Amino acid sequence: EDFKAFRFPRQTNKLAFVFDPAELGLSLSFGVEVFEPGHHTPLHIHKTAHELFFVLAGEGVAFCNGQRFTVRAGDVVVFPPRAVHGIDNNTESKLYCLQLMTPNEAFVEHVQSGEAVGRLDDEVRV
Repeated sequence: EDFKAFRFPRQTNKLAFVFDPAELGLSLSFGVEVFEPGHHTPLHIHKTAHELFFVLAGEGVAFCNGQRFTVRAGDVVVFPPRAVHGIDNNTESKLYCLQLMTPNEAFVEHVQSGEAVGRLDDEVRV
């Protein structure tokens, strides 16, 4: 079965969910997130959720509570609740991450309110 992928509302990144947590009664998100070249994530917080990124390929710049640091393949970043955070891709290549957030905090529903993009066919080479 194909992952269900969506482009975030008003952004260039896409997230392909491995499963629909509502179907399983879970309060989390888990999927493959693709940050397009030049992508900028608006700084934001999650009130109660931890958000984890495992970088599969590419390079980006992460921000957390005023600190800026490079992330690249093999890195793990965990943003704790209430941390002001984001990840940008200032390169000319795509940035690929596994993304996990728990609890959900309506994040899945927010992403699904964006454009459904179907499969990530060009992403299978990662």
